[in-house]
Amino acid sequence: MKRPRRNMVKLFLVLVILIGSLACAGKRDLYIYYQLPQPGVGMQGTMAGVDFEDKRSDKNFLTKEALQEFYTFTGKFSFSVTQGAETETTGILDLPRVITLTLTKRLENAGVAVLPHPAPEHPIVRLVLQDFQLDYADRKWKVRLAYEAQLVVGGEIRGRQGIKGSAERTQIIGTGDADKVVSELYNDMINQLNVEKLFENSGGNFQ
Repeated sequence: MKRPRRNMVKLFLVLVILIGSLACAGKRDLYIYYQLPQPGVGMQGTMAGVDFEDKRSDKNFLTKEALQEFYTFTGKFSFSVTQGAETETTGILDLPRVITLTLTKRLENAGVAVLPHPAPEHPIVRLVLQDFQLDYADRKWKVRLAYEAQLVVGGEIRGRQGIKGSAERTQIIGTGDADKVVSELYNDMINQLNVEKLFENSGGNFQ
């Protein structure tokens, strides 16, 4: 009568180990899933370059507490962009590349032609990152994001938009909830950028 009970104990231990392994398997990279808003047409004919500036006081994306849970994080992100029903997976990227690519897609989605090598007369849309950090406390993932979008013409800042926010999510199992809360806030903050107004407030005509 003891053998079935022992087998059940062994099966339970195997399941615990399997669940633990699956939870740890996804710890190497954080995932950011970016969903573009509905495409616009109001900026068609506008040409601009993109730029990124990192002005965070703490360049570490994970706090010490979050790093204990995500101990194999490489500092890079698995990034994908969805537009409508189509999803493009870009692979493993560092943060500057993630944000530069996001800004490019966001502008193109608004109708702007993004120039890889803009001429001096072309405007530059610069994203200045002020804060982006993931924390972990009381079984909750907490993320903050703050940036300023600038329209730069001839080296002069002609338009600004400041955007910031925070979010949190309770950890259920593994690190999947970290991916979710980071992606949700990232989507919300990036899609709050009003591209048309940024150009309008500059007072210039870039078509």
